[in-house]
Amino acid sequence: MMMWKMMKKIMCVLLECDCDPDGSSSPHCSDSGLCRCKPGATGRRCDSCLSGFTWREGGAGCTENICDLERRICQNGGTCIDFQRCACPDNSTGQFCEQNVCMKKNGCITNASGSSSSVTSQLYLVAFSLTTYTFS
Repeated sequence: MMMWKMMKKIMCVLLECDCDPDGSSSPHCSDSGLCRCKPGATGRRCDSCLSGFTWREGGAGCTENICDLERRICQNGGTCIDFQRCACPDNSTGQFCEQNVCMKKNGCITNASGSSSSVTSQLYLVAFSLTTYTFS
């Protein structure tokens, strides 16, 4: 039994698994006879990507998607470019275009009155709750 394990290990070390050089960390098999995939890569040869990753040529292998059309959506009319960044319209910024931009000359582009009344209502409720709790 011991001799078989040694032979198997020697065979695996010497055996080329035809692992994809961009998706695997080594061209050689692991002890189990499989390719060792880089993060995000999968498959017998490590030549495909897990969900949430996109295959990139030139040695990059699988790179994590920054944005997509299902889970990591660009906001405020932003457009996902090659799963790597959001192209934001002039009135927003941030990784997902989630932050509104206020122009100094013209004031804030977004409708601030709706959001401030909501914040004011929430602050009123907190103040009322604290007052009620203090005097109870």
